[in-house]
Parts: sequence; C-alpha cells; structure tokens
Amino acid sequence: MIHHERYPMRPLMRSTALAVLAVLFSTAEVRAGSAMAKLSSVVDGNTLNVTLRGAAVKVRMHGVVVPPADETRPILHQLNVESVAFLKKYLNDGWVYLEFPDGSPKTDADGYIPAFVYRGNDAVFLNEKLVAAGLAIVNRKEQNTFTEKWKSLQENAISAEVGMWGSFEGGGGKEIAAGAAQGNYIGVPGATMQRRYSGPAYFRTWIFLYY
Repeated sequence: MIHHERYPMRPLMRSTALAVLAVLFSTAEVRAGSAMAKLSSVVDGNTLNVTLRGAAVKVRMHGVVVPPADETRPILHQLNVESVAFLKKYLNDGWVYLEFPDGSPKTDADGYIPAFVYRGNDAVFLNEKLVAAGLAIVNRKEQNTFTEKWKSLQENAISAEVGMWGSFEGGGGKEIAAGAAQGNYIGVPGATMQRRYSGPAYFRTWIFLYY
C-alpha cells in the first residue's frame, strides 16, 4: 500500500488543482461539457490544434471570428498574423480549458470542434480577449450566453480605435499590409456607424459577413 505521507508534493498538487478550478468557476459560466486539453499549436487567430482526451483535434473559438490568413488580401492577412501572436503570448503554458456550446466536443462541417477557450493556468477567456483587443469580431451567426457582453466589448474596441478598428491615416495601412507594423489600422476616427468600416473593400465585405 502506498502511503500519501511518502509523497509530500501531492497535497500541494491537489490544492493547486482546486485553486485552478475555483478560478474557473468564479470567472466563467462553466457548462456541462468541458475538458482540459494540451495545446499542440496555434493554427490561426482563432483555431488551435490540441490533444483532447488522448486524440489530436482542431478547436475553433465559438462565437468570434478573426480575419483570415489570406495573402491576396494583405490587411486581413496581417491582422491574422497579429491575432496568432496574441494567442501565442497567452498560451505559453501549453494548456487550455475548453467548454463546448453543445455540451460535448462535436465536430462541425469543417472538421473543427467549436469551444469557449480559456487559458489553462488561470482561466483567461481567450474568445473574449480577442474581441476586446480588436483582433476578432463577434459572430452574429453564433449567438450564445456571452454574445451581448462581447458586443459591448466590441463597441469599446471600436471607440478606442484598437486592433482592426484603428486608422489608415498617416500611412499606417500601407505599413501593416507590408508586415512592417503591428496593430491599429482599419477604421476612421470619429466616423459614423455607416462609414466607420472604411478600409479596403475586401475588409468591409468580410466585416459584413459576420457583424
């Protein structure tokens, strides 16, 4: 028989695990279907490769959309590069906590598992962080518990002109398209709702697919 007193780290490990769970329960609405997963790689701005319950799967952040990694549309492509860098910064501990909108990890038509994604060590809500940083938009096609809060955060990002809601003025748009600058280059400061999406036509088209 193994006696616990021979392994003094076990109480510490147990208390650490409980602390993490306490953070999760206090900072988010924990749904019935959830799991920890080991991060393998960041695919793009809102999709991840992870190992979930022993299987390699692709996870897509539910309810938010990031600009696509499309080199034929350089502004969108560079914004995607920035969102990838943002996620890598937050996911350096290598673990994520996933909550599944449907209650279980179901694969969508594109082969991804939609999820609410939290950083594993402290439950930072990454879907929400991307919206607040102006690096993702709220997907009106995927309404969920958090949608109204995210819309408010999106309006804050627009007002603050951060991420994709910044300005092309002063040549910033050209710099970001060339990969020579980071952040802040799509909207027009002070624009009305009807005119704030004043980047290239392909950006406006992308916005209206989801916004």
